Formats: sequence, C-alpha cells, structure tokens
Amino acid sequence: MALRGFGYTHAEVAGKLGLKPHQITYTLAKVNEEAREKGDSETYLKIIGAGVLPKVTGYLEKIRV
Repeated sequence: MALRGFGYTHAEVAGKLGLKPHQITYTLAKVNEEAREKGDSETYLKIIGAGVLPKVTGYLEKIRV
C-alpha cells in the first residue's frame, strides 16, 4: 500500500518486493474491498496492527536511494 501511495505501479511494486504483479493487484483489491465494507480507518488500523508497518519500513529501506 505504501509503495502504491508513493506512485509506484503494480509492476514496480512487484519487482521491488519479489512478487508478481497479479499478486499485488489481488492483495490491493482485497484491501480495497475490506475498506469499503468496514471503513478506511478500521482497515488501515488492522493492517498496521498486523505488523505490516515494520515490513513496509524494511522494504522502503531496501529501495532507498
């Protein structure tokens, strides 16, 4: 989510994370679906609470120029 927020395409995010673009598309679609059902704040807090923030921070460190 963070990388997409920074403007990276699905293909770019996939390349940086060692995944396939369809995996990014699928995951973000699921997040979007949940946000529509439960609300943005609840979904965001659930993701952060699940430990995604440390992983995202680690990914950002890897791609920092």
